[in-house]
Amino acid sequence: ACGARDDATDAAVADRVGDANGYAALPLQSLEPDAPLCRRGALACDAPMGAGGVVAPNGDALIRVAGGRSSLVALVRAGEDSARAFGREGAGPGEYRAPAEIDVDDAGNVYVFDLFARRLLRFDVEGSPRAEGITQLPPAPQPLMRLVRGELWMVAAESPDAKGDTLPQFVYALTEGGAATRRHALDLRLPSFGAGEFIAMPRTFEALPQFAFGRDGRLVYAPGASAELSLFDSTGALVARGGYRTLGRAVTQADVEAAIAAQLRRVPSMGAMRDQIAERMRQAAERHPGVTQLLVMSDGEVWAREAPEAETDSVSWLVYAADLTPRQRVRMGADDRPVGTHAGRLLLARSGEDEPETGYWWMRRR
Repeated sequence: ACGARDDATDAAVADRVGDANGYAALPLQSLEPDAPLCRRGALACDAPMGAGGVVAPNGDALIRVAGGRSSLVALVRAGEDSARAFGREGAGPGEYRAPAEIDVDDAGNVYVFDLFARRLLRFDVEGSPRAEGITQLPPAPQPLMRLVRGELWMVAAESPDAKGDTLPQFVYALTEGGAATRRHALDLRLPSFGAGEFIAMPRTFEALPQFAFGRDGRLVYAPGASAELSLFDSTGALVARGGYRTLGRAVTQADVEAAIAAQLRRVPSMGAMRDQIAERMRQAAERHPGVTQLLVMSDGEVWAREAPEAETDSVSWLVYAADLTPRQRVRMGADDRPVGTHAGRLLLARSGEDEPETGYWWMRRR
């Protein structure tokens, strides 16, 4: 199986795992605002931001915009100021409750995976619904979907639990009707901090594990307990390891309060549930994971978000080459989220108490 521990397998894997001090010394890259994704007056700029999105190879940006507890999928054409909506909140044809994963193909067709209903929807370039179906995936799908060489790939498991020192997962190809065909298996290692000792999945401040697909079928995995990364090729073979081994720092009350404030900025209607949210966070949080988000950019770069540092409102992203060779760090606000890259620019979802005009911005990297 992919990732099995034997000398022959390990000898073929590029080991680029370093130490935390070396990564802390990487060059620090800065970001400068270049231009908003679209001007005020367009759908994507007048509505609050949702979580995540994707930048297509041609520069089109497929994003989520939020309104109260609902979410809407919108496509902003490269070089244009208008945005087109795809579907709406609901349970009927062409509607979704939780658009957890979205993608767009070269022809402009938009794909939405509704996590709430486990349903896959496709919209044509004009925004009309064209196909949908309940996905026939195992009971533990990861919120991860990507178009790979014309196929929709997702990661899922028979069980969310680790088996020994590995976390078995499978890559599936989906049809528009929701039928799933297993492409290959992934035996994902849990991080090791000593001979024969592997760290079980701890309770952490944010969801784990983390996965990210490239459009070429490469998959990057971070277990969450450390900042160690694994890179698999499009056949499921482990080809490289990178990052560094560490245990995240303990979560403080200040961390919980900052996380609640950020969540309420994104969804103000949840203010009435503040006490319940705080209690749930306190019960679920012991320590920060090493990596809280992963992205594979269109140019092949891998971006890994670390947990925010204590008593600060900023966060580091580690930037790797496509083979997990470390390149640099990027600092940004803890609420800022990269979406994708195009033509040397980074699309960033910007937010914060000092920026009431939240929105998506193209940033230049210096």
